[in-house]
Amino acid sequence: QALYVNRGGRLTYGALVGQVPYLQVFAGCAPNEEGGCPGSEGGPGGYLTRYYYRTYHTQAQAISAYPLNQSQRFEAQAGYTRIGYDLEYDRIVSATRRDENGDRVACDFGYEPCLITGRESAEADYNFQALHLAQAGGAFVGDYSYFGFTSPIRGTRYRFGVEGTTGSLTMVTATADARRYQMVRPDILPERVPLTLAVRGLHYGRYGEDAAAEELSPLYLGYGTFVRGYSYNSFTAEELGAFEGRLFGSKVALASAEVRMPLLGVPQLGLITFPYLPSELVFFADAGMIWGTIDERFVNPTGEPISTSFLDQKPIYSVGASVRTNVLGAIILEPYMAFPLSRDDTGAVFGLNFTPGW
Repeated sequence: QALYVNRGGRLTYGALVGQVPYLQVFAGCAPNEEGGCPGSEGGPGGYLTRYYYRTYHTQAQAISAYPLNQSQRFEAQAGYTRIGYDLEYDRIVSATRRDENGDRVACDFGYEPCLITGRESAEADYNFQALHLAQAGGAFVGDYSYFGFTSPIRGTRYRFGVEGTTGSLTMVTATADARRYQMVRPDILPERVPLTLAVRGLHYGRYGEDAAAEELSPLYLGYGTFVRGYSYNSFTAEELGAFEGRLFGSKVALASAEVRMPLLGVPQLGLITFPYLPSELVFFADAGMIWGTIDERFVNPTGEPISTSFLDQKPIYSVGASVRTNVLGAIILEPYMAFPLSRDDTGAVFGLNFTPGW
């Protein structure tokens, strides 16, 4: 990517061009010439392999911002985006098995154990065509916050924006994000250990005829920066199948609250003076709800598309604690322990975020 910004006057303007590739690797069953996969209704055939799903984002965009004062500004952008796709898999070109005499013979990829001796990359069948999108939008942004070692500790931040998309897909994306940080100094704590009460309300949604298009990945509610305790890899396949209707969608609403206390820091801010790894202790409560229609192939390949209205959906909740640590000013780590209150018979779920506090 390349970015040019001119800040010579009050009106800031510039341009962005770039191409960014993304790669996802996942396992799947590839059928052989006879069709079918081991254990499938069609009989023996097929083998487990790796699929390589690539997405290419090519973009040219004009950007601008006009500040009303030091804490508020209007933003606007317009541009063109091309999203291309590619899917490959590892195809077996040679494999052997032992026959009844113990000799090596060609493997038919049935139920007998096979020794794979050769692979090659091959293109997989898929029907995704490149997307050509024209986009334009604007936002009103405010930021009165003061940042601590790992997250804001006082003030207010908000962003309200809308973006329209036309071309291969037609939809509108809306964002409403407001955050408040109230610093308090309890009498039972030293002056250098203030507490921050942080609250957040967020809505992000896709609206319009293509909001649930199959070319778009669905939104996921269980990210560590959304509702902690519902990360994708914390579910078994059976649990996810029963719970997926509450985790995927095209519109999301969040509410979060945290109590933040400086743990390691400098003499002026921190319970313990240790400036080499500034840290804060966090107690949190997260709540979220997701709704809308998504294409079935992402999470429910054999069933109908998942569609849940706002009135019929159930929110999910979690509480827990975490420690955010600033590592050499380069990265902020947040190991957390969450108790997902909406999951049955699930104890503590552990995770790790690589991002500053919201």
